[in-house]
Amino acid sequence: PLVLGAGEALTIRHFDKGPTRLATDGRELPPLQAGQEVEVRLSPRTFRLVLGKSVGRYDILRSKLGWGG
Repeated sequence: PLVLGAGEALTIRHFDKGPTRLATDGRELPPLQAGQEVEVRLSPRTFRLVLGKSVGRYDILRSKLGWGG
């Protein structure tokens, strides 16, 4: 996994000739064509995350990202 700070952004640029696929948070995005870019950054929108008493944030990350432990 890649973790960015709140003020950081990541630009992904596709250099190959054919289309390529990009998935984020388990969702596949439309294919990128040569020369296209995707920028990943903090959204100005927020939401309240509801967690159960027996499940913590790291348990969710472990499950979604396949982390051991």
